[in-house]
Amino acid sequence: MGKSTSSKKGLSLELSTIIVTAFAAFLWISVLSYHTQDPSFFTQSTERALNACGPLGAYLSSVFLQFFGLATFLIPVGFLFVAAQIHTKEG
Repeated sequence: MGKSTSSKKGLSLELSTIIVTAFAAFLWISVLSYHTQDPSFFTQSTERALNACGPLGAYLSSVFLQFFGLATFLIPVGFLFVAAQIHTKEG
């Protein structure tokens, strides 16, 4: 019975690592492909999103860049650090 609990905990840690890493990659790509003419909460545009991650990436990168400025480029690195910490936890 202990092995099943340990297995579930290991699986949840692996899944958490994958999700956090995927979000970090998505955020990184959306910020790198940010375009000022993309639709967002801060611009009025009826044009198609030019962001590589589509409309969601356009909104996400716009919000992060408006609130955090150039420090936004460090946020995905922080998420990757969190993913590494989750991955190194004992399961």
